[in-house]
Amino acid sequence: MLDPPLKSDVFTQPFFDHLARQFQLDPFGQHGIEHWLRVLINGREIAKRISVNLKVIELFALIHDCRRWNELEDSLHGQRAAEFCDTLKNRWFAFDDTDLRLLRTACRYHTNEFFHPNVTVQACWDADRLDLGRIGITPSKKLLGAYLEQHDDLVQAAIARSHLSFSF
Repeated sequence: MLDPPLKSDVFTQPFFDHLARQFQLDPFGQHGIEHWLRVLINGREIAKRISVNLKVIELFALIHDCRRWNELEDSLHGQRAAEFCDTLKNRWFAFDDTDLRLLRTACRYHTNEFFHPNVTVQACWDADRLDLGRIGITPSKKLLGAYLEQHDDLVQAAIARSHLSFSF
């Protein structure tokens, strides 16, 4: 039996459309909306297993790559995504300063850092890394949060999903 759809405080069609409209790359490219959605699914699956801030994870999934300017090397896209969060707050979502700081940290460092002491930030990064199969890379378990050692089924399902495309 399938779980009922997860109600989200942040994932709305108008918000998703807003992010997709401003995205400068191919929306179906390596860092486009299919990737965002797989990271969202991964993050939600992690949130079912451990105590994390789901709202931060959902926003991270949708925002972390939306300020990329190219598919290959774009070392500043995380910084741009973190700054973009400030323009979205109170327009598309309500956040306190602590949650915004977590979201900005997760976005800013998601490409260059591997481990963070905050479990929500770590879950964001893991949700993203679990989708590396889309570019032919199997994520190294050494570069994922230790909590995933107890959830190999989640890791394997995410890796399998990373090779799939959505039908729009």
